Amino acid sequence: MRDRSCRAARSAHPTLARRIAPALAVVTLGLLGTSGAAHAATTPTTSTSATPATLSVLGQGRVFVRPNVARVSASVRSVARTEAAASTSADRRARAVIAAIEAQGVPASALKTPAISVNREVLLRHHHRLVRWAAFESIAVRLTDIKLVSAVLAAATRAGADHVSGPSYGFSSPDVGVQAAEHAALVDARTLADAAAATDGVTIVGVQSIDLNPESGVFGTNGAGSPASTAAPSKPAPAPPTRPGRIEVSATVAVVYLIAPAG
Repeated sequence: MRDRSCRAARSAHPTLARRIAPALAVVTLGLLGTSGAAHAATTPTTSTSATPATLSVLGQGRVFVRPNVARVSASVRSVARTEAAASTSADRRARAVIAAIEAQGVPASALKTPAISVNREVLLRHHHRLVRWAAFESIAVRLTDIKLVSAVLAAATRAGADHVSGPSYGFSSPDVGVQAAEHAALVDARTLADAAAATDGVTIVGVQSIDLNPESGVFGTNGAGSPASTAAPSKPAPAPPTRPGRIEVSATVAVVYLIAPAG
């Protein structure tokens, strides 16, 4: 349930992250797939000759947007009696995985090797110390064609990767969906303000200010799918089914409306 609290306060010039002309306050755009759930506070101020009465409202909106970027990763681990042997084996296996991924139509620029390590391990076996070396290499892939996700996961597994994980979905730009979410939040703010004005017996006559970023934006992952991990099987496995779903993008706006007595 929305909570509205009214309190007397003098209108001031608030510090706003962004200001938009009053004409933008009346938003009549209907957004398919959007919903607003406002947690707003209304604050009518005491009207004087120098200070107009105002009504402060917080509006919230959200939209669900299909992602356009996917990330997957793969890794190999080789163990040998010498450092050189372990590194050579890991390099060869990593190159095979990279070649298999690129064969799916993934450009070389979309791949990187974020982690390469070689570790000395000492094992105690039958009262004897056994020294061995373990080499590890990981491969990260950023796909702008998310239709390739399933094929890339399968290719990396078949090429001998010890561990394959993903996909993790996201956006090529952090602004994707934000404008639509802000529109939904503005609609929600006006709806709440109209209801509050009717209850308090006042009329909205204009807009003093609009803040499109009163708090940091929240990006959820509802419907985006959950990352999954697979170990390389002994036999080639079919490409796994993948579904990108939709990612929730939300926005909150703070609007200060100018009000006057109804009548």
